[in-house]
Amino acid sequence: MSALPRPLLLPLALLLALLSGCATPLEPESARLSTIERLQLSSWMPAALRRQVALGKVQSERISEAWFGTSVNTPRLRVVLDDLLRDTGLNAPDPKLARYELHTKLLSQDASWPQPGDSKATLYLEFRLVQREGERLVYLRQMRVHQTLGWERSWTQPGQGGRLALEAAMRQSLSTLLRELAELPIEG
Repeated sequence: MSALPRPLLLPLALLLALLSGCATPLEPESARLSTIERLQLSSWMPAALRRQVALGKVQSERISEAWFGTSVNTPRLRVVLDDLLRDTGLNAPDPKLARYELHTKLLSQDASWPQPGDSKATLYLEFRLVQREGERLVYLRQMRVHQTLGWERSWTQPGQGGRLALEAAMRQSLSTLLRELAELPIEG
């Protein structure tokens, strides 16, 4: 067996570095809001929501594992949302006794393939907050969030730009969700 010619080694090494992030799923820890933002947003929450929300259905319109690119799967999305409710003091100690349920549906997702240059990701999510008593819909929002991660950030982690952009889109959607929940006219 002969060794690869020297001129092919550099392009092959670059290709392997780019493909090293293929099919990298969203990391729940990296998709969390910053500690400062979680503390600030939790202080804005209406008293009627504090310790009164259980995580309801978390689902995806299409579940497929990509060979290339980045994906958000339902179990990882559930972890992100569970952490969010716990970190902001909204989660009920006993989910069976919660007054509200937060249901989430991942309608679509798109993240750029590993490539040199900017990395882009788009998430389209639906959030529903339902009052258990009477199944009354308290909040409904479908949001499409787009994030672009500059080449300078993508370059530091080859092949991971799509995942990083997707995590940034997830953080932005969670921040928007909490800000809108804080403005709900809910009385306890």
